[in-house]
Amino acid sequence: MDNLGYQYKYDYRNRMVEKKLPGKQWEFIVYDKLDRVVATGPANSPFSDLTSVGWLVTKYDAFNRPVITGWLSATVTVATRKILQDAQNALTSNFNETKIATATNTIVPATTGVKFRYDNAAWPTSGYHVMSVNYYDDYNFPDAPATIPATVAANTAGVSQVVYYNATTKPIGRFTGSWVRVPDLSTNYKYEQTYSLYDEKARLVRSYTQNFLGGFTCLDNKLDTFSGQLQYTITTHSRLSTDPVLKTTDTFTYSAQDRLKTHTHQIGTGTLEVIANNSYDELGQLISKKVGSNTQNINYTYNIRGWMTGINDVTALTIAGDPKDLFAFKINYNNTPGITGGKALYNGNIAETFWISTSETTPVIRGYAYLYDNLNRLKTSIYKRDAVISNTIISNAYSENLTYDKNGNIGSLTRNGNSETATQIDALVYTYTNSNTTNQLLKVVDSAPAATKIYGFADSAANTDDYSYDANGNMTKDNNKNITAITYNHLNLPTKITFATAGNIAYLYNATGQKVQKIVKEDANETITEYLGGYQYVKTPATTTMLKFFPTAEGYVEVSGSSYKYVYQYKDHLGNIRLSYDKNLTIQDENQYYPFGLQQKRPTDVMVASNYKYKFLGQERQDELGLNWDTFRHRNYDYAIGRFFGVDPVSEEYMSISTYQFAHNNPVWKIEIEGLEGAPSNGKQDISNHEPIKVKNTPMQGFLGGGLIETKVIQKTTTEVVKEVAVETTKKGGGLLLKGLGTVLAVLTDYMSPNYGGRTSEMPSKFGIDEKFSVKDYKIEEKTVEETGIKRFFEDNSKHGKDKKGRAGKAPENPQEVLDDSFELPGNTTRRVGVDYETGEFNVFDEHSEGKFHGHVRTWNELSQDMKNILLKQKVVTKKGKIINQE
Repeated sequence: MDNLGYQYKYDYRNRMVEKKLPGKQWEFIVYDKLDRVVATGPANSPFSDLTSVGWLVTKYDAFNRPVITGWLSATVTVATRKILQDAQNALTSNFNETKIATATNTIVPATTGVKFRYDNAAWPTSGYHVMSVNYYDDYNFPDAPATIPATVAANTAGVSQVVYYNATTKPIGRFTGSWVRVPDLSTNYKYEQTYSLYDEKARLVRSYTQNFLGGFTCLDNKLDTFSGQLQYTITTHSRLSTDPVLKTTDTFTYSAQDRLKTHTHQIGTGTLEVIANNSYDELGQLISKKVGSNTQNINYTYNIRGWMTGINDVTALTIAGDPKDLFAFKINYNNTPGITGGKALYNGNIAETFWISTSETTPVIRGYAYLYDNLNRLKTSIYKRDAVISNTIISNAYSENLTYDKNGNIGSLTRNGNSETATQIDALVYTYTNSNTTNQLLKVVDSAPAATKIYGFADSAANTDDYSYDANGNMTKDNNKNITAITYNHLNLPTKITFATAGNIAYLYNATGQKVQKIVKEDANETITEYLGGYQYVKTPATTTMLKFFPTAEGYVEVSGSSYKYVYQYKDHLGNIRLSYDKNLTIQDENQYYPFGLQQKRPTDVMVASNYKYKFLGQERQDELGLNWDTFRHRNYDYAIGRFFGVDPVSEEYMSISTYQFAHNNPVWKIEIEGLEGAPSNGKQDISNHEPIKVKNTPMQGFLGGGLIETKVIQKTTTEVVKEVAVETTKKGGGLLLKGLGTVLAVLTDYMSPNYGGRTSEMPSKFGIDEKFSVKDYKIEEKTVEETGIKRFFEDNSKHGKDKKGRAGKAPENPQEVLDDSFELPGNTTRRVGVDYETGEFNVFDEHSEGKFHGHVRTWNELSQDMKNILLKQKVVTKKGKIINQE
């Protein structure tokens, strides 16, 4: 259960208070009286000098907007969660943060006088480290602009954008600014400061960020008054506050149908560069894009469903009137296969891809045919090169074959490569922990020939266990890459990777997880990379800190001192960068990938070297010290073995598959969104039902009932529901629509306690599910509180609550909470019975005036038979009177 099960526990108010994901430790949640999450844990320390775990805390204003987040060092257990929750339940005031007249409150603990403009009244008030502060409604906060400009984004023609703000008109309800910590040492206060300006229609017109080094990046937008279309953006940037300001201007024009027509770019007062000039068909599909001041005319084709089928023409790189195409790409779905062994597919999967480029002296078409298993997981990639060179067709030179277990973990992978002959470079067998009954990879053994296995996955620790993990499911050791330790922060992002070969890589993030710095140490040499809003700086042992490049919509600008060079990129349907070139059509870089992202190694005469590191899915490829990872926003990915090395943060939406899988094991059609989930690359809905089962609502929303209920979902196969999927609810008012593995497709209730102004729902004792995942014979009769008059309050009454001998009964400890979840006795509308899950006691309530009940504690033997029957019927107790799921 701990290795493959999703487990949840709930309190008497039906709030999820504990959960355990496969391969992770139990996590705990604390709520305030308004049901807002105020603490979650355990969370690793954000600071390099603190190794303890703690709580991530959140404070809110009166409008339920998060205003302060922080980290509180503390022991996090079942017991400490209950202590914190009891303290929240006992509060009668100070639920919210309130703005104060002057920004005098100091971050706790404070050593440098960093201030925020809230009264620090909500829990916690001391002992925590503030990670971020958000401001709304106005600009009365520390380090906000002293004067709000009347206009922004003034261009060379004198046109500007009006800002909506003065003494009486303020952006009420809008986010206006933030303070975001960049944690390294707990005693340091590196931070980023932001503010945002809006027009009169609450549209963003300025976004300003001061970076952790003191410099800034500012984006000013000019919007069309009526449509809101972006007319131009002026970006100003400096690394340090003392550095010269770099200014760029992006200008946009649109067709009569409001489609983007042209996009130009200008650096300072330099020459205007035409980034893109677009043309569309009658359906609004982009069919032509002239990029780089028309140095390339990229043409796009689609099938009848609107799915892309081609980028240029792989059979004709030269078209009259256009520059010669540097690259072309073709996609087949249900076409007649062009590669032996392939087949036409009719369920939306990609059957074949072909490509060609002019990086070779004699361009030649290459391609893959793809085969899938019955769960639409990629199992075979068949490679082919046409017979242009040496009149020889090359087959299987870069082919792959994969197998999977029932959870979607890769079981084996064989791979050819390194030459235009079918040479095996990998014969990998994956072993998982606990005798292959978990999702965590233990080791990978490569049995490929010794002479060629060096070109694929590096199995440097043959026949030994390769990987170790921490309590959160993050990899902490990789013997194949000589990684001896990896430490993680509060967001489970790596902060330091230590190698056995006297080197390490250290990362610095802001509190939201945005990477801002990387330091690579190898022996006595140190290379520092800074990531400042897309502007990337590098300092090597031999150079000072220098700006290397910054992005554009079609590539990037390469910087060398005071000179700038535009580099453009061809991307395939997934966004993989396939070929980069400059305005002189000189190819800077070409990449050909295996389906899971490993780059193919081909003869050196057709490979062009480049220092640009963003490649597969546009992510940074980190090859320093032999790391060989692709860095996504939330996780890191090993493209040689097709797996992430951290648990998917949104794994609860895909309970039917492994928490470490990549792109749902269909990397030909799916893209990974920031390391969170796979998504269709064509932007279309999945018409073929080959998505993994997705939870539309989390179990926290989907399971109702009194008491601390434990819900379990077991990963086994994607075609069967495994008991115990859900514990039956202990009260009326909830129904679940389950799909496949028992995941929640819909929640058929809008229940809230009547005492909190909700609605009541009647639910039959049984309901069925048909093959279309709709509920049979399920009718909900809902009545409002006003319609039913159901409004129950506990009121102590000393005249009642005595037994037959006149002795006063014990008073309930949690009367209102138990009354909310109590059950009416058949034929008696004035008497109710309930259970207190905290104390393990039975409470009996009697109505002494309309809507007002008094109550007392009774043992199981003191209950009437009617009371016992109703509790048994609701499955609250066992036949012997033992309370089920008692906290």
